[in-house]
Amino acid sequence: MSNITIIGTIGRDAEIKQTRDGKNFLSFSVAQTIDYKTEETAWYDCTVWSEKMAQSLSDYVKKGWGVTVVGEMRGIYANQRSDGNISTNFKINAQKVVVHRSPKSASQQPSLQGQWGSSNNNDPTPF
Repeated sequence: MSNITIIGTIGRDAEIKQTRDGKNFLSFSVAQTIDYKTEETAWYDCTVWSEKMAQSLSDYVKKGWGVTVVGEMRGIYANQRSDGNISTNFKINAQKVVVHRSPKSASQQPSLQGQWGSSNNNDPTPF
């Protein structure tokens, strides 16, 4: 599969779920505006399979916050919306997640800028 880096806005709060064999994982969505004039948005369904990373992120991945996700593209699927239009969603297995400050008032939410995931000290990428 293909590696991908997305920068967008968290579309729904993170949710810890379990596989059939009891392994915890984290699920959340990210919206990325493709065209500001038409308000076309791409949606990414992100899954964090590392249990330690999932637990660390679960309290900080909140709707409306900015995020950068680095991961592996796992699939593409289409849904028909209630207005009749088709929306395309992308599935990503997240390997690295950087949560940015909320676009809302900083006084209403805790100040946070954090990075979770594997890191390579020789990698010049800031996330």
